[in-house]
Amino acid sequence: MRVRLLGRRTRWTPAALVVALAPVCFASADVSLLRLESRRLRSAAVYVGTVASVRRIGGLEGLSGEAQGRMEAGVHVAKVLRAPAGVTPPAEAPVRFDSRAPDPEGEGFYALASGEAVLVFADGFEAVYPREMLHGAPAALGEQVKELRDFVASMDADTMRLHGLTAATRLGQVKLYDQALAAIASMK
Repeated sequence: MRVRLLGRRTRWTPAALVVALAPVCFASADVSLLRLESRRLRSAAVYVGTVASVRRIGGLEGLSGEAQGRMEAGVHVAKVLRAPAGVTPPAEAPVRFDSRAPDPEGEGFYALASGEAVLVFADGFEAVYPREMLHGAPAALGEQVKELRDFVASMDADTMRLHGLTAATRLGQVKLYDQALAAIASMK
């Protein structure tokens, strides 16, 4: 696509178009839908669980409250949907995240609480920051996952290409979300 910008022709890459048009096209969409599916696809470990504990492990500039800063949640793993080859999934996995609670989530910040259900996309089961994490009461998390599943299932060829998916990987992600929905339903 060529666009005339300030008197000269500019060639827009698909990624640049997403960045430029996402705020306009997805103004009311769920934030998880704005992330590229290829990011979740590349996650070596994907699992559903329940937050068992939350603790503060360090501070962040300007955030000094007990529920603010660098945090770590202990997640009781209910169902492993994808695991790295040769790795035995643990019964409990640590997940690191940044929190600015009680301020709103977003921009990489989460506010987790004990008892919440989570769907974690990570590179492994070690104590690291996940690629992405969805969380909430089981019913609310189920709605988020269903919305994400429906979005992936309805992708046309251009949208799949933009998200780095093929027909086979899209089908794999839809199956993964179906498995997640079944695991979340058993938590209610």
